Amino acid sequence: MCSNNIEQKECVSWRALHDLRLVSVAPDEDEFALLSAARTGDIQKLRKVLTSHGTPRNLMKTDADGWTALHEASYYGQVECVALLLTAAPEMINALTCKRQTPLILAVSRKQFQCVELLLDKGADPGIPTVTNETPLYEACARRGAEIACLLLRNGADVHQKCLDGWVALHEAVSQNHLELCEILVEHGTKINTRNIYGVTPLFLAAQCGHLEPLCFLLALGADVNSEATDGTTPLYEACRNRHTAVAQLLLSHSADANKAGKDGLLPLHLAAKHGDHGLLSKLIPITNASAILCSGASPLHLSAESGEDEALELLIHAGFDINFLLASGRSCMYEDRRRSALYFAVDNRNPEAASMLLNAGANPNLDPFNVLLLAVRQGDVHMARLLLEHGADVNAALPTHPSMYPACVMLSTRNITMMKCLMDHGCDAEACFRCEHTAEELSAHTGVETGTQRRLQFCEMISARAVCHCAGPVINLLLDYSSGVKLCSTLWGLLDSDKTWTHIRDKAGSCLPRQKMAAAQVSVPSLATSSPDTEDYSIYANMSEAQILQLAIERSLADANTQQICSCSPRPMAQHLHPQQSQNVAPYANPPANPPANPPANPTANPPANIDSTNQSSRINRDAQNHCFSKNKQEVIAWTRHNGFLRVKVESIRDLDPFLSAIWNGDANALSLIIQNKSKKFLEANQEGWLPLHETAYYGHTDCLKILLSAAPETINRRTLRNQTPLLLAVSRRQLECVHYLLEKGADPNLANQQWETPLYKGKYVPDMNKYILACEKGTKEVVSLLIRYGAITSKASVQGSTPLHEAVSNKNVEICKILLKAKANMTAKNIYGIDPLFTAAQCGASEVLTYLIMKGADANTYANDGASALFEASKNGHTEVVEILLSNRADVNKSNKAGLLPIHVAAKNGHDEIVAMLIPRTSKVKIRHCGISPLHIATERNKDDIVEMLIGAGFDVNFMLSDDWSKMYEDHRSTALYCAVCNNNLDVASMLLEAGANPNLDTFNPLLVAVRKSCIEMVKLLVNHGANINSILPTHLTDFPAALIFCLNNLPMFKYLMDNGCDALSCFKCDYGSKTHPPIKSNSDRRDGLYYISSEGSNICLQFCEMISKPSVSSWAGPIIDILLDYVGHMKLCSRLIENLDSYSEWANIKEKASM
Repeated sequence: MCSNNIEQKECVSWRALHDLRLVSVAPDEDEFALLSAARTGDIQKLRKVLTSHGTPRNLMKTDADGWTALHEASYYGQVECVALLLTAAPEMINALTCKRQTPLILAVSRKQFQCVELLLDKGADPGIPTVTNETPLYEACARRGAEIACLLLRNGADVHQKCLDGWVALHEAVSQNHLELCEILVEHGTKINTRNIYGVTPLFLAAQCGHLEPLCFLLALGADVNSEATDGTTPLYEACRNRHTAVAQLLLSHSADANKAGKDGLLPLHLAAKHGDHGLLSKLIPITNASAILCSGASPLHLSAESGEDEALELLIHAGFDINFLLASGRSCMYEDRRRSALYFAVDNRNPEAASMLLNAGANPNLDPFNVLLLAVRQGDVHMARLLLEHGADVNAALPTHPSMYPACVMLSTRNITMMKCLMDHGCDAEACFRCEHTAEELSAHTGVETGTQRRLQFCEMISARAVCHCAGPVINLLLDYSSGVKLCSTLWGLLDSDKTWTHIRDKAGSCLPRQKMAAAQVSVPSLATSSPDTEDYSIYANMSEAQILQLAIERSLADANTQQICSCSPRPMAQHLHPQQSQNVAPYANPPANPPANPPANPTANPPANIDSTNQSSRINRDAQNHCFSKNKQEVIAWTRHNGFLRVKVESIRDLDPFLSAIWNGDANALSLIIQNKSKKFLEANQEGWLPLHETAYYGHTDCLKILLSAAPETINRRTLRNQTPLLLAVSRRQLECVHYLLEKGADPNLANQQWETPLYKGKYVPDMNKYILACEKGTKEVVSLLIRYGAITSKASVQGSTPLHEAVSNKNVEICKILLKAKANMTAKNIYGIDPLFTAAQCGASEVLTYLIMKGADANTYANDGASALFEASKNGHTEVVEILLSNRADVNKSNKAGLLPIHVAAKNGHDEIVAMLIPRTSKVKIRHCGISPLHIATERNKDDIVEMLIGAGFDVNFMLSDDWSKMYEDHRSTALYCAVCNNNLDVASMLLEAGANPNLDTFNPLLVAVRKSCIEMVKLLVNHGANINSILPTHLTDFPAALIFCLNNLPMFKYLMDNGCDALSCFKCDYGSKTHPPIKSNSDRRDGLYYISSEGSNICLQFCEMISKPSVSSWAGPIIDILLDYVGHMKLCSRLIENLDSYSEWANIKEKASM
């Protein structure tokens, strides 16, 4: 496409390519003169070109998209030019562009009626489709052009012609909610039950979109109300799924089948229950078959309980639905806990009202595999637990996945004494907690909390776990109160001995074991560290890796264990179980916290574990150890592995260590050479991770040993571990430059990747010491990268996620490595599976220096990811001001939105990046913002970004900009204006700024004044009233005969009086249809909850009267003072019988009744 600038001296042309616009500017004489004249409507220039030499050749000239002059003239509506061109070359009339677009369809797409009429008169074919099989008639329906559609149909357009998806023009007319087009198409013979490739009929589409007018029209013509799509879904199901209540009710009135399930097996009744649609439920309940519900495998009770729709749940219970209906196994397995009952959903949502309704109706609390009582106990909800126990929940229920010798609820309430006492009061078996299978001879093995799959966990084992052992004293004390004649096992004695403050508990239990045996059962001991947690210098851990901190923790723990002489029979434990949390919870080594915790895991002396597993004392350290270190005096080696969530630590004298293993770990080349000369084959044996000795020597950087092993077995140079790691990959991971160089010289392949397809040029994610290791491009050295590339490493090889080494170098902001990679022909435009290229990565992480370099090398500043977010959008979101400035200076498109429809200015305003917003304001198109459907003012106001709101108002952004329907529907209250957001946030400053800038307080469906009154914010109410808020506004969803604001301030008399002082209509409060006649009885609230006002859920059109509202039990006690205030503003007024009845209820209000009759 092209357009001329104002002076007509240059031609700006652009074309779309992968959702980007390629723009070029050229002098007009360089542009095709014929196309230019047709485009601009310059009839004189066009005649001159047509009469010049070589006209036949120029007349059929096309641009890059295949557009001729006739296409240009038709698209831009230049009728005279179209007529002239057709006179000169009538054969052009049906010429096709590269996308098979005719001049006719281009004219239709721009609703150029005169051009369409002229083309049809000259014989244009209205049946020629585009590459997507869309005809001019289909395009007219898509553009809502009824007049053009009539014109096309009169000239022979086929109403039955389908596009690629099988849609006909009627489908498109229905989707546009255009009744007139539907009528026109039906008049010309279109089939009302035609289907697209998904089996969707126009009626189905109308129900799906919630378009009532086309739906009524199609139903009147006899369209099939139960037409199914190819996946079995019906129009009624789609209407219920999309919450189109009116549509669903209309379909039901035309005998729609309520017992036809959707592709997920659910019925319309299920969806209505899920959404809490009270009116629709009332219609569906009597016509839904119980057998259909049984076949679905779920009850509507489940869905209403899961979504927290209490009113729908109550309605279903009253309708007699089975309270104990269990989910089918196929549905139950969709939940990790295999829940079955509706009661489980209510307990999981912590909804006591729903749980109470279900239990009172007869719900059995013991039907689920994971008992609902255990769920309440785990949540710490004592009220819910007591409710379940009162209705028969099994207090001694077990966990099916973790069998134990004691009630499972004890395990889940160890840290909640209040909960545990409640359980004990309701019959929990306390004595089961003191049963222990271990005898005195088995005490040496009775220390670990790790259990096998064939035995049940004992209480003493559970309470010994590090996470709860500090609670052992109070828990045992409480259990003893509910037990008699019990004996404590050695483990429990050891726990009570570990804390001097628990002496009275030990005395209460009585001594049952010889004191010399108790030491063998201890599982935790106080720390004897010389430095307390309060004086520990945490800065020393800042630059340590996780593995180094773990090693330090193990060394200190072993030292403390020796100091305290935990085990008298063994001065040095051979194996220990350590919790891995000691290393996992340390501060990240790149960014240590400014204020470390009081007891960081890096301080191993705080409660060091000393769980001695004597069964492993005979085991020897072998190559299966995931990591090791040597003691300071080099006399002992400490090795550890992870197993079932624990660290298994072994300590062995260096003299007892296997000679081959000692040579490998110490890098003793001479000893290794002697072992190999003795024809030992150990160097070819792999450990359980698939590591050969060659892998270990490469990993630890023992170059001399590496040379010996390669000489003995050169074929192992590219051997892989079980995780596909080569010796070269492991050497690079530890930046062992000498080993890397030697391996490459000997022919190691630099392009062999691990399981994640990560090569040595990339980063890996696993090594045996569980530490994230660094490969060449993740904080890598320039020397290693250069070396790998020199030996043939491929720079474009991507990982499983699609990222290349260049991505990693950019993410680490390493310009030098980026230069090396690009010099080696790295692909600068390569994208990962999320559509992110290196420049996008630089913008995302704020690497301004790298970004500048990439742009200099030709990277596209307008790159975008799969979700439509551009590099500028991402930089604006993350607050990278310098990056945004660089991108803007390189013509990044500020008007490119992501798939959610947001621009960079929206996301910058949302996150409060003032400087970025200031840069984006003058460059952002307000037309584009209108197309987005949401203003940055809305987002800044909603997030309370006051400074940005002030900046946007100062820049002239429309304070009365209203959210589009799509955005508005995302809010339950369907808000529209920024002012509404400010009032909802109680933000007086922003509301004041908006109102002073001209915001209209009466644009929203639910008036902002009503929100302010409901929040009892008198300052906000005064502000809105002073700026013209409608004080007599009503609730459009719940009609009343009096101002709706009064509903929200019945218990706030100062607010009530202020509204009256400012013109609230008091007279309407005394209007009553019954007058002095008897009023009908007050309807009770179906959910048994007293509200400030009553809103009928039946969708009645009858307006609520003030006398009905004031008579509700929750507000009737205020009736006298309220009527008294109202009478001050209306004078003499005859009261209806209901108001007199209210005044008669209190003798003190007699003077108010007299006041009315005066």
